[in-house]
Amino acid sequence: MPQFAFQSKCLALISILLVAYGCSTSGDSSDRDSLLGTYGSLDDLVAVDDSYLQQREQEVQDWVATCMRKAGFDYIPWVPASAPIADDESDTPVVDQLERDANQTSIEDDPNANISDNLPMSQQTLYFERLWGRESADIGDLPSGDVDSVGCYNAAWVALYGQESIEARLTLSETSSEINQRITSDPAYVEQEQAWVECMAARGFEVSSGRSLNSIVRNEIRSPDGSSSIDESDFGQLRTLERTIREANDECDDDLRAIESQLRMSIESEYFNDSPALREYVRVIVDDISARQN
Repeated sequence: MPQFAFQSKCLALISILLVAYGCSTSGDSSDRDSLLGTYGSLDDLVAVDDSYLQQREQEVQDWVATCMRKAGFDYIPWVPASAPIADDESDTPVVDQLERDANQTSIEDDPNANISDNLPMSQQTLYFERLWGRESADIGDLPSGDVDSVGCYNAAWVALYGQESIEARLTLSETSSEINQRITSDPAYVEQEQAWVECMAARGFEVSSGRSLNSIVRNEIRSPDGSSSIDESDFGQLRTLERTIREANDECDDDLRAIESQLRMSIESEYFNDSPALREYVRVIVDDISARQN
């Protein structure tokens, strides 16, 4: 990920709750729906765009290698080997991810670490300054894509994808986070979330508000000492546990998911109606994804 950018049904009962707690439903969802198309929500669009990160990173690395050579430094284009792509239909995504992570290439295998480590200290400073930019560089420096200010890595993103694309990804990520915060702090959501916590507890799983289902699964499958080191032979047993947790959740979260869906549609529509810039940034990302898919 770029350093500067990339360091989350409407029933009658729900309608009553939304009115009682003052949830606005005035936003027109037509613009939102036409822009997001098959993605469904801003969160889903950001997730699909992130799935192309590895492909973009390889393009960036090739550009960085040329940029570093011009400055007199060796640099080897390197992207950690990707694990198998997640199966969208899997019923055990958390354990699947753990297994993929176990097979990931370590960042310690980066060949450029050996290159920089063998440079004199004075040259190391210049090497990293050229790679990442001066300490004073921030997002405001990026429109020019000036290598001396922002470094080869950040300049690569500007050169390859343009400032509008960078701003779009920043804006969509930040907006998605804001929307999620508004949803989870809404009184209707908070009340129903407490009912979900109690329902899960009755089925033997101690959960807390603000915790995603994936984080609950991860917490349940950790070793007793709290470590996340898992022997590969345990994956089958862990998948059984994850399925049990998800089955309990399916019995408990219908009303919570319904409220979340209604709030998301309403709040996203409000953002889309109020921000022409957001609508344009969504078009930029949708077009980028379409171009890569083709």
